[in-house]
Amino acid sequence: MKKYYIDIKVTGNKTDLKDFLLLCKKIEYLCIVGSSTEIPLHVDGDGSGDLRFDFKGIEVEIDKEKMEKELNTGNKLSSHFIGE
Repeated sequence: MKKYYIDIKVTGNKTDLKDFLLLCKKIEYLCIVGSSTEIPLHVDGDGSGDLRFDFKGIEVEIDKEKMEKELNTGNKLSSHFIGE
């Protein structure tokens, strides 16, 4: 299988960056050992958690209207599947 890569610049405070990297390493480990599972993630969007992402070589947009509807109804956001 051909491999691709993207450059991502992540900006935030030291603690949040470390937590984000830990999440990335968990995803990597699951892919290496071949395990399928969900990883709980809590995003505190009240201002203290302020991660920003800059992508090089790929454009990704979110459906903000769909996200707002999901958030306003108290539902969880849609799941993301990595792998298959």
